Amino acid sequence: MSTLFIGGLAWEADEALLRETFEAYGPVDDVKLLRFDDGRSKGVGFVRFRNEADATRALEKDGTELLERVLRVQVAKDRRGERRPRRDDAVQVVHVRRRR
Repeated sequence: MSTLFIGGLAWEADEALLRETFEAYGPVDDVKLLRFDDGRSKGVGFVRFRNEADATRALEKDGTELLERVLRVQVAKDRRGERRPRRDDAVQVVHVRRRR
């Protein structure tokens, strides 16, 4: 549980700002800001701490402001056990369009 999900980020927030903000709670191993294909920020990211105790303390940032935006700070969910269906799986998606 040493990785936190950070939501509500301002568009101008970057990895360096996230690292600087969360290093106040302890050593940060990795910072990832999710971006659209054109490079624009999606306003969410992940911060991975070296140890769980620091990550737990960093949860205090939930509900605080950064660049005039209220942050959502939560424990990141482990998605390694999940996967999205592929096209060749037994799932078929059908789009139905109403006639006008």
